[in-house]
Amino acid sequence: MTEFGRFGPDGASTTAIAQGAGISQGYLFRLFPSKRALYLAAVERAFQETETALRGRAGNLSTFPELRRRYEELVCGGDLLRLQLHVYSGALDDPECQEIARRGFLRIWRTVAGLTQAPAAEVLDFLAHGMLLNVLVALGFPLPTGREAPASSFETWAADSRAEPPASRPAP
Repeated sequence: MTEFGRFGPDGASTTAIAQGAGISQGYLFRLFPSKRALYLAAVERAFQETETALRGRAGNLSTFPELRRRYEELVCGGDLLRLQLHVYSGALDDPECQEIARRGFLRIWRTVAGLTQAPAAEVLDFLAHGMLLNVLVALGFPLPTGREAPASSFETWAADSRAEPPASRPAP
């Protein structure tokens, strides 16, 4: 997921992926018949990891603030966010990638709806907030920590007439 997140499906190195997994490149291709199959498996796993992170150690019910915190922790790590951005942009021209992303997104919707027991409009707001976080993190906006809402942090930055866009962060 890290390699595909950093370099995309075309630029990722299967040699680096095999080395990172501690296996030979030959064995990698015994497990996955092609680089594309490996990429699609990484996309599927990214959605599974997102769903697992949202579930956390929660019992049956979770609150939106809890889920937001879990999601912020997940995307601020960088690798998953990068892969998500490649997936969503690639889905525009790739029906197979689009289908995997659509199924994954639907599972996340169902997870959030099931954990919160919230009406559809609130689940939609939560997912829209998550997509906004994706964009803010990708653009280098610092997300607040603790109880401060991301909106107030962004509002403060946007209202400062002297503010410059945040400097881009070096790749981890």
